Amino acid sequence: MAKKKNQGPFLVEGMTVSQILNLGDDVIRHMSTRDLSRAVRTVSLAANKRLTRLEAHAEKTKTGYREKGTKLLGIDFNALQSNQSRFGVRGAKSQGQLMSEFTRVRNFLNAGSSTIAGAVQLRKDKELALFGRTREDIISEKIATGQISNTVGAINKEYRRIDRQMKGAYENYNKWKEEFGMKGGYDIGEGREILARFGRMQQAGIRKNSALKQVREEYKAKIRQEEAQKRAAASGRFSKVLDPERLKDQWST
Repeated sequence: MAKKKNQGPFLVEGMTVSQILNLGDDVIRHMSTRDLSRAVRTVSLAANKRLTRLEAHAEKTKTGYREKGTKLLGIDFNALQSNQSRFGVRGAKSQGQLMSEFTRVRNFLNAGSSTIAGAVQLRKDKELALFGRTREDIISEKIATGQISNTVGAINKEYRRIDRQMKGAYENYNKWKEEFGMKGGYDIGEGREILARFGRMQQAGIRKNSALKQVREEYKAKIRQEEAQKRAAASGRFSKVLDPERLKDQWST
């Protein structure tokens, strides 16, 4: 039996995960299937470790994931929700399949929420956008004012309540954006204001459907007002053009 030819070291031999992820797409595209497979294997090991850490804090529900444990951290499971299968080269035989898997792994590892600390920070950023402060601030204030007790059970209960408020606010925001936000281009500043409005309404105890109906009607009224102002402005310009005195002056010059 002929000896298998020694193909030499892998192109990514000795490289760190970070260095592999930072390779340009032109380099990745020109890798041999052998080298690309090794690159995918290497980065997949790191990605699967992160998935395992996230999964250790998560329990599956009908609508996604929710945090489990005796002391909640407030983890956002966005990265886990988007990548529910393990990373690797299994089933990826062609160059194109390996490229696709490498891109999937890279997107996951580059997402801040793929780490526990990053997932907690993402949750805090969302709360700041919704409520103007994080749940840590909200809970600290409630403990200080005697609204809740400083116990793990009471704090966890408050965490769950805020999770429901966030979910309701983002569901309403996505419905609003689908109905209004894409018409005539999306205004980021206006979108932030609407998101914060839904957040405040959730905190005020306004039911989700009622909040959406109220914001929808207010926004429709705003659109009607803006359209009326545009018509009035256009009418004013047209009146000036047809003004008899202006026409007489123009013909006399």
